Amino acid sequence: MSEQVNCGFTHAFGARLLNHADSAALPVDAYDFSDAINRCLLVDKTMFIADILDSEAPVALCCRPKGFGKSMNLSMLKCYLERPDHRLPDRSLFAGTQIWQAGGGRYRDEYASYPVIMLDFTAAASRHGAGAAAAIRGAVVRECARLLPLLAAPDLSRREVRLIERVARGVASDREIDAALGVLIKLLQVAFDEHVVLLIDDYDVVCPKRLGAKDDGSVDSLESLSRMLFDTIADAGDSLRLTCLMGERPGPAEFALSQRGVSYRSATPLSSWCDRWFGFSDDEVQVLLIASVATAVWMTRVSGSRAICLVVFIARSRSAWWTTHIAVASRPFGQICMVTPTV
Repeated sequence: MSEQVNCGFTHAFGARLLNHADSAALPVDAYDFSDAINRCLLVDKTMFIADILDSEAPVALCCRPKGFGKSMNLSMLKCYLERPDHRLPDRSLFAGTQIWQAGGGRYRDEYASYPVIMLDFTAAASRHGAGAAAAIRGAVVRECARLLPLLAAPDLSRREVRLIERVARGVASDREIDAALGVLIKLLQVAFDEHVVLLIDDYDVVCPKRLGAKDDGSVDSLESLSRMLFDTIADAGDSLRLTCLMGERPGPAEFALSQRGVSYRSATPLSSWCDRWFGFSDDEVQVLLIASVATAVWMTRVSGSRAICLVVFIARSRSAWWTTHIAVASRPFGQICMVTPTV
């Protein structure tokens, strides 16, 4: 990691950058916080973590259109809360950030403290019917495989561990996969003697948009997965430290959680809670502009005029819709093309 990472650079505009290394790039097509912090210019949005931890509701529902940084924020939350296995946590990742300093350091008590289940349903968003259901179950399979090594404690139910093993090996039935999430929460809580954190990206792909669209069984399959997901959240109860759902539509989760008597707090374009942690304010845009121009100058010095130089970053996030464009000079300066990223 660069020595300049997490220097907590604060510009005169008031926005704060996490990585001010000369070679850092803008976070275009970057979704993994642990990777982006080492190579990208990131605005310090770490107080999103504080808002989630301070929420009295067990479920946080964060909904924005594509491009507002939902995946990055969820990845950042995972990096902060997840307890590493048999290793000391690397505090350098968040040292100097706003969350590290806030509240006299009280949020540090929850750093690297919990087993975390992270389900990314993004791959299912571009699929339909059985393909979408298979992608959703595939996310559960991959997470079972990632967390299986943590289930070695002798006091765990061998029958339940064998279920997770079958799922991880890809030999489980759909019914076994659907049951795996609840079992995994239970096993992790016992193995770590700690509450579990559940994070789900693109949760709403599980919820069919048009219930009467087709009669091919695909809607029934998605409805079954949706019931499984929200039933698991409701049944887990106190086993979960928190659940954070990211998506574009708040309605399906609000309806499903209300039906099951689960309290939640919503962050949408029409609410103020967590609003400034999605997208960019005008001040943050100005800081990114200045920093990206500085990066372009550095790259030109090092690599010559044929370096790729990110020179313009325009964003608006205080309304429900936004646009982002980056002008890229790919060879000699002056050859400009417009790129619209999905961050």
